[in-house]
Amino acid sequence: PLSIVMDSDKSIVANFVKKTYSLTIEVEGSGHVEERLMGTKSDYDSGSVVGLTAVPDEYWKFDHWEGDITGSDNPNMIDVSGAKNVKAVFVKPQYTFNVKIVGPGVVDEYLAETKSGLDAGAQVLLKAVPSEGAVFKGWSGDIEASDNEMYVNMDS
Repeated sequence: PLSIVMDSDKSIVANFVKKTYSLTIEVEGSGHVEERLMGTKSDYDSGSVVGLTAVPDEYWKFDHWEGDITGSDNPNMIDVSGAKNVKAVFVKPQYTFNVKIVGPGVVDEYLAETKSGLDAGAQVLLKAVPSEGAVFKGWSGDIEASDNEMYVNMDS
C-alpha cells in the first residue's frame, strides 16, 4: 500500500515489468544451437517463445534434445516461463562400405580397421592390385574412376 496526501491534483503511474528467466543451452558432440526470439519481444521475459535450431558441424548430425525440451524436432520452440535448461545432442554417423571384386585381383584397404562402423568423414585408401596376367580396369558403383588407388571419403 502507498499513502499519499491529496493536497493537489496527482497523477500516479504503477510500473510493472515481466520477470526474466535464463535459458541455458548445452551441446554434446560437435555443433551449435541458434536462438531466435519469436514475436516482438526483445528479452527472454516470462512467456517469451524462443525458437531453437540445432546446427551440426561437418560430418555430424543432430540427434535429439534433452532437458526442458525433448524429442528430435528441429527446429523446436521453448516457452520461457521459468529458468530453462536445454541440451542439443549431436552424434557422428557411422557408415559401412563393401568392396566387391570382379575378376582376378585383390583390393587392399588402408586407414580402416573394419569395414563397418566408420565415422563420417573418415577416409579410406583403396588400392586395387591385379593378379599376374590381369590389369585393373577401373572402379564402378558409388565411385567411377580408373586410377587403381582411390581415397573414399565416408560421407554416406
